[in-house]
Amino acid sequence: MIRLHNLTRIISLLVCFVCGLSFSQNNTEEAHLRQKANDLYISNSFSEAAKVYVTLFELNPKKEFYLYNASACAIAAKDYQHALDLYLKLKALGYTGVKTQYFAINKKTKKEELFTLKERDSLVSLRLYKKPSDRKTESKVDEINKNIVLIYINLNLLEKALEAVKEARQANSKDLDLIISEASVHYKLNNIEKFKECLEDVIKKAPKNTDALYNLGVIAAEEKLFKVAKKYYKKVIKFDPNYTNAYINLATIILKDDISFVDEMNALGLTKADDRRYDILVKKRNKMYRKAMPILETILAIDSDNTEVKTTLKNIYSKLDYHAKARAIKM
Repeated sequence: MIRLHNLTRIISLLVCFVCGLSFSQNNTEEAHLRQKANDLYISNSFSEAAKVYVTLFELNPKKEFYLYNASACAIAAKDYQHALDLYLKLKALGYTGVKTQYFAINKKTKKEELFTLKERDSLVSLRLYKKPSDRKTESKVDEINKNIVLIYINLNLLEKALEAVKEARQANSKDLDLIISEASVHYKLNNIEKFKECLEDVIKKAPKNTDALYNLGVIAAEEKLFKVAKKYYKKVIKFDPNYTNAYINLATIILKDDISFVDEMNALGLTKADDRRYDILVKKRNKMYRKAMPILETILAIDSDNTEVKTTLKNIYSKLDYHAKARAIKM
């Protein structure tokens, strides 16, 4: 039911930050290992690349970004325990990943370019570049905190995930990903009320978040609050007309009384009163079918291969004597 963020989405392309590093010309061992790590990553040898980055950090303990690179490689290798260990170490070291970048505008091209501090200042002094500016890069702290939470969830260490997400939310209470992660943990721990609270928090901050609305609908339906559930599903459809599961669940609520209709009809006798009751039930059942029919048709327009919906709609067409429509549905 919960749409968890795929863990692999948290990986940044290593090439982006590896190529941005600068190394001393006389440190040949470091340069060699850095190139080796980069080559291993490019060849998809992620586990080996992670090991080399760890070695680079051990040789250069002040260059904590090597551990950051290693953690990304470990995730790419799906070695989540190793990635977790590295992220926890980065957190213990107080790593932020923030660095200063040095820019200046090329007088000829009018475009801003990135340099080392020494290069930039030299080019500005030669009057080849103008308007020098310094900028801080974005902190990696929130990313690291989120990844720790996601890895704990992936490893099914739910209590630790809950501790980690609460700590992360104290530092960044407005982050939707963290709220959704906490909701996922509560759901897995069967803390349904806490799960609902988290989803409601998401809706307050992002009223059009369809996954949160959908999951609140599911919970409402499980609690037999069908009117509430329908409201949530209709909101989902309003914001995302292709959200198939919302249509399916809406149709399911409409058709929920079908079995009770059948049971009562089968239990009727042969008296005139029973015949009148049977006719009433048939009318009510057909009204229910007509209400569900356009929703099921919409689902097939979105997902034409949905066999279960095809079967249900075909049966409804047959019950309503829409035989041509029933024959048109190919299983």
